[in-house]
Amino acid sequence: MHKFIEKILNPPSDGDYGFHALEKGLSLLSPQKEKSGREVRQNLIGEIDRNRNYYNKMLGGAVEMDKIRDNLMAKDITRMDSWLIRWDHGPILTNTYKCIFVFFHADWQNFPPQTFLPTLLSSCGVSIMHQISLGHINGNHWILIIFNEHDIGKLPLPELPPQWPWANSRQSA
Repeated sequence: MHKFIEKILNPPSDGDYGFHALEKGLSLLSPQKEKSGREVRQNLIGEIDRNRNYYNKMLGGAVEMDKIRDNLMAKDITRMDSWLIRWDHGPILTNTYKCIFVFFHADWQNFPPQTFLPTLLSSCGVSIMHQISLGHINGNHWILIIFNEHDIGKLPLPELPPQWPWANSRQSA
């Protein structure tokens, strides 16, 4: 895998590094629309609000979704519950930004990589999917992994999350 990596962007360790890594990845896809961590959070909240019933079913029910949404609005980004969590945020990110998100973990044997694909296909309307890859290192830090664009088609995507077969729908509930 290392031979395919072009570079790694290491955001500042300020408690919001997961969202900083995301904003860097998103700005590489559309440089004219640089996103801030706060804007990414607001866009995720908007996606949750538009497709609330769908995410309630997919991510553990209304109470769990309230927690995820509230944590996205957190004013104190250094609190652990406001950090980027691949299982909670992966499905929402991929539908919000219509791209493939791949999450890697330094401890890949205990935390295998996962791929998140858009599940709300009717709202997608995108013919080419871009990929953003994030790595979780040192137990609490996210980095952006940029693969060589000439090799990206040679990389096998990691497994899909367990809820994927259920979630493959053409429209939100």
